[in-house]
Amino acid sequence: MHTLLEKLDTSCLDERTQFLQEELEPLYICDILLEESAISILDHDKATEASRRKKQISYLLDIVKKNQNNCFMFFLYILQSQGRHNIIQELLKTSSKETIATGMHFLR
Repeated sequence: MHTLLEKLDTSCLDERTQFLQEELEPLYICDILLEESAISILDHDKATEASRRKKQISYLLDIVKKNQNNCFMFFLYILQSQGRHNIIQELLKTSSKETIATGMHFLR
């Protein structure tokens, strides 16, 4: 994972919740996090069995914010490996201007 992403912390999720509600694919992300043992089966089921997508994302973000088993870094890695640069750019906006400039170059 790019070192720029390692500088982020879970607070970026709070600051970009509205954007994440529109952009995340919660079922896919939860499945990968479970495969990587970054979340428990109970957390996975709680998020994936919710009937509405918005609730699935809410549960997913709550789980990632807890950051058990380094879940947040796995989450960022999934976004990076899936080419979700628009989401990464939005999360980087919570960082310093220098980090953003580096991030924009990194993501091109």
